[in-house]
Amino acid sequence: RSMSLKRTSSAENGRTSDVFLVVDFLNVVFRSFFAIRTLSNSQGVPTHAIHGFVQSVRRWIHELTPSHLAVVLDGEKPSRRTNLLPEYKAHRPPTPPELVRQLEIMNDLIPLLGWPVIRQNDEEADDVAASLALAAAASGGTVRILSNDKDLLQVVGPGIGVIRSSPRETLLVGAEWILERWGIRPDQIECFLALQGDAVDNIPGVPGVGEKTA
Repeated sequence: RSMSLKRTSSAENGRTSDVFLVVDFLNVVFRSFFAIRTLSNSQGVPTHAIHGFVQSVRRWIHELTPSHLAVVLDGEKPSRRTNLLPEYKAHRPPTPPELVRQLEIMNDLIPLLGWPVIRQNDEEADDVAASLALAAAASGGTVRILSNDKDLLQVVGPGIGVIRSSPRETLLVGAEWILERWGIRPDQIECFLALQGDAVDNIPGVPGVGEKTA
């Protein structure tokens, strides 16, 4: 779904192409929730996650002037993964109550802003975002994924970059950054995490294999 028909010039290939902005909703929301701690409305309802998310998306709409936008939400944990590993993501703490209320508000707010929302049953947001990015790049578009989720770095390549933010800096991550940081290519991340394990998703990895061995 298009948010505008404006076409932008791609600096990567020197030709005119569509720019696709894919937003990993929960990743940006959680980052905003923990980065901003003091905002609330006149009724005392916390608004810091809402404010941070909206401002972040608006910033990149302004800077990238994308022809297409998708805000991608989680469906649910895919059963194909929990069937293989029942403990998959089982260690994660419950969502803080003050964030739950803001998520409810954002469910109503995002459509009012005219931002298309995509959610697929039995699929996590990063899987859907990756599929959208690959399809858009294959059609000749330039893709920017707004997320700090390292799993999305697997799709970095020609036409696809990931925007990662920290309190110190914001980076447009390409294959060179991944090679410098981890010593591997984007297409090797899957095997790397399978060998080493991934504490964030509660995936054990191969016993005795650490980062250097992986």
